[in-house]
Amino acid sequence: MLSGAAIRRAVVGHELTDGAHWGWKFKPNGRLIAEENGEQSSQRWRIQGDKLCINAGYGELCYRASRDGRWLQLWRDGVVDIEAELI
Repeated sequence: MLSGAAIRRAVVGHELTDGAHWGWKFKPNGRLIAEENGEQSSQRWRIQGDKLCINAGYGELCYRASRDGRWLQLWRDGVVDIEAELI
């Protein structure tokens, strides 16, 4: 699992996306540009300890993270909840 600092380095200035339906662009100031099915909204993200906390319009969820090359896995309750590409 990644540390909070490693998560920050991985996501700031990048987009996490499934490549077709949604994408999250992470700004350094904690702003999150969320795009889903052509709709765009401004949301928030933050690091809490070694977790990435994201509020993409559905309430805040916090994840542990692991990385395999360009792919980031976000874990909740011991299972991968989201796996997407960092671009």
